[in-house]
Amino acid sequence: MTSACTWCNFEDDFIIYYGGPFETKELGAGLVFAGAGIKEPEYGIDDYRNIDIKGKWAVILENVPDIVKEKLPAEILKKYIYSPEGI
Repeated sequence: MTSACTWCNFEDDFIIYYGGPFETKELGAGLVFAGAGIKEPEYGIDDYRNIDIKGKWAVILENVPDIVKEKLPAEILKKYIYSPEGI
C-alpha cells in the first residue's frame, strides 16, 4: 500500500497521542501504516507482514478493531489494549 502523500502536516493530516507530555519533533524517517500493530501469526493476524518498517516509524491504530478482538483470546489481546478501560 502506498500513499500519494509524501509530506504531511502535523495536526492537519495526523496527530500523535500516547497519554504523555506533548512536544513537537521532526521525523527524519518515513511512516508506514501497520493496522493495529498486532503480530500473532498463530491466530492468522500479522499487521507487519509484507511491509518494510526498517528505519521507519510504524503508525498504528489506537484501538483494536472488533473483528480482531473476536479472533484473539483475552490473554493475548491484553498485550494490545492501550486504553485504561482495558478490553
